Amino acid sequence: MKKQELIKKTLDEEHLKEQARNISIEEGSAYSVMDGFGLRYMTPFALSIGANNAQIGILTTLPTLLGSVSELLSVDLMKIRKRKDIVIFGVIFQSLMWLAMLAIAASFFIFKINHGLAPALTIIVFSLLIGAGLSVNPVWMSWMKDIVPVNYGQYLGTRNRITGIVALAATLAAGFILDYFEKIEIFYGFAILFSIAFLGRLYSAVLFKKQYEPEYIEPKRKKEGFFHFLKTVWRTNYGHFAVFISLLSFAANIATPYFAVYMLTFLNYSKIEFGMVIIAAAISSIIFMPMWGRFEDAYGTKKTMKVTGIFTSAVALLWFASYYVFIYNPSLIFPYTICLEFFSGFIWSGFNLAATNFIFDAVKREKVASKTAYFHILNNFGGFAGAITGGIIASLSIFIWGIAAILFVMLLSFAGRLLVYLLLIGKVKETRHHLKKFTIHEAKEKLLSLTPLSIFRILR
Repeated sequence: MKKQELIKKTLDEEHLKEQARNISIEEGSAYSVMDGFGLRYMTPFALSIGANNAQIGILTTLPTLLGSVSELLSVDLMKIRKRKDIVIFGVIFQSLMWLAMLAIAASFFIFKINHGLAPALTIIVFSLLIGAGLSVNPVWMSWMKDIVPVNYGQYLGTRNRITGIVALAATLAAGFILDYFEKIEIFYGFAILFSIAFLGRLYSAVLFKKQYEPEYIEPKRKKEGFFHFLKTVWRTNYGHFAVFISLLSFAANIATPYFAVYMLTFLNYSKIEFGMVIIAAAISSIIFMPMWGRFEDAYGTKKTMKVTGIFTSAVALLWFASYYVFIYNPSLIFPYTICLEFFSGFIWSGFNLAATNFIFDAVKREKVASKTAYFHILNNFGGFAGAITGGIIASLSIFIWGIAAILFVMLLSFAGRLLVYLLLIGKVKETRHHLKKFTIHEAKEKLLSLTPLSIFRILR
């Protein structure tokens, strides 16, 4: 009888986990509404209220750095509160910050507050908004570790594909809204965007309330602190991974926050053109995410990062080359940036999926929350330092080697990404076993044998 009860309990729990995975996809879609209507248009909003390049760099990276530090608090809260309660509180607080952002927009456009004050308030509120979301991220990762099956790549690839479609639609709709109200009164456009972002994130809290949470078992071993992690970072495979990603984040963020500034101020893109360039990356991610998930399950996270990582530097170089396209044939610059972002989405979707799943693979269940928090602190510090470096250079009204400062940061980012990849990718070791052997010859054969029908089958 006991054996039958145990089997029944196991089957019931598996059913609850399956329901939780389905709810998680819906919750991710609600998050994507906030992402498409809110997060992706923060740079245009900041520029519209007078933010400079340095402030844009701070806006795009300081909130994530502060948020990653706050993750340590949420990890400790898991000892006394349920993971569900911690996540729901953080998500509700995050949604309320969109109302605060709406108040800043009203203060600037309607009540005409000081031009220097509005960007500063935006940075503060956005830091609280992002911080609230990131602070619960390791708790969410721990929760997901307990409900996602072993083949993380396939499930997360499917989840990311669905949420990506929602983000794509939201981003495009937001671009049309802003483009329309820019001719009338831009405040109403941002008011609509921030209100929808608020409602989307609030709905996430409702879905988290419904999602099943398996019992969390506190690790018996004493938790190793962040400073212990730093001291031993070069002694472990996970530490090598964290350093590699963090330095790549530094190199990437020398330029990444300023691509939007470059498009909106240098290339004079409209809000809808800006939105269309953004969704090109989203479309690419939607198409290729399942393929990367299957590739990763077959060949491993290390191989996926190795294949995609080398091309992350090419993205920065191609952005630099866009200036010469603009100079010699301005009519080609818009389709060029569309294709560039499509390529960027293809590369980064595979790389980011592999990096996320590497954490699941390399860290024991009871340490997922703390190790995720430590990784985010290191990674986001690298991103912040890179953005500040790029922001200082991009704000200079000088030419470096005959190149405008904002273009020079793209070239510098290219060199940094390539150097980090060449020096550190070899130090990261694969954590999965019994993987297929992947060779360049095999990849060449597969590419040469591709037909429209076979491509369709790959992407299904």
